[in-house]
Amino acid sequence: MALDFVLALALSTLAFLHFAYASSSYYRALNGRARTPLAFWILQGVAWALLLASVLPCVRRWELEIGLTTWFGTITVAVLVVAVLVNYRWSLVALSWRLNPLAQLFKALPEAGEQGNIGRGRGVENRGVEVQERA
Repeated sequence: MALDFVLALALSTLAFLHFAYASSSYYRALNGRARTPLAFWILQGVAWALLLASVLPCVRRWELEIGLTTWFGTITVAVLVVAVLVNYRWSLVALSWRLNPLAQLFKALPEAGEQGNIGRGRGVENRGVEVQERA
């Protein structure tokens, strides 16, 4: 019983840590460079996959109704844990990033400015439309 709750809590905590890693300011603090759009989508995808996986132990143990209620409680605790870690124990968040296998992948990715127009401003000049100057 407790093992299912611990597994769901661990998976959901990892999911919310990946949501935090996907934030541009936290990504820059952890990597020392700007986050690329590819890194954002990979981190978001991993986070959502972990969050969906965290519902399975709860539903398997307590059936659908009680399992979903337990899962909502679990993700509430996980969000609280991540919020406390990010605000008061940043060194543990940085350590968890260094131990994360995705961190090595993102070191190999090109920087945001090296991907052409991706990651730059959202003005019309980046959409292939020429901007006419007013006289």
